[in-house]
Amino acid sequence: ATFDIDGSFSFSLWVNLDSTSGHMDLVKMWDGGQHKFRLIRLNSSYLRFFTRNADTTEHYIDASTLLSAGQWHHVVCVFEEGVKKTVYVDTSSNSSVSAPDIVTSQDSTMTLGGSAWLDGNIDEFGFWSRALTASEVSSLYNGGAGNTYPGF
Repeated sequence: ATFDIDGSFSFSLWVNLDSTSGHMDLVKMWDGGQHKFRLIRLNSSYLRFFTRNADTTEHYIDASTLLSAGQWHHVVCVFEEGVKKTVYVDTSSNSSVSAPDIVTSQDSTMTLGGSAWLDGNIDEFGFWSRALTASEVSSLYNGGAGNTYPGF
């Protein structure tokens, strides 16, 4: 899908990995030469959420909750422009850093699974053009049927 992003955003997905070895792209937005944001699972089973600003400086945050193979995990990444970015894994958000960078994207392509193979499954992906609150993240996790929020 092609998206334009200018400011805060959030995305949510359920992921169930078959393996905990190797690098895996889960979600990324790409504009041909560079990614604007990217969620990857690194070799040690933790998630890294990258964002890139207009001068191509890359910033990232690592989620402190590890993913287990063979188990569904709910992951939400929130980019609150000029404030912070946060990664939630199963509603736990012990990972938050300042977000001075601005992600601006015009006609960029978003992919699930990316170019690095994904050994597992992704389900119920959602994207919002605003920062979700902790309460909304919890509601998505506990709701079971998915939720919609204004701002998409």
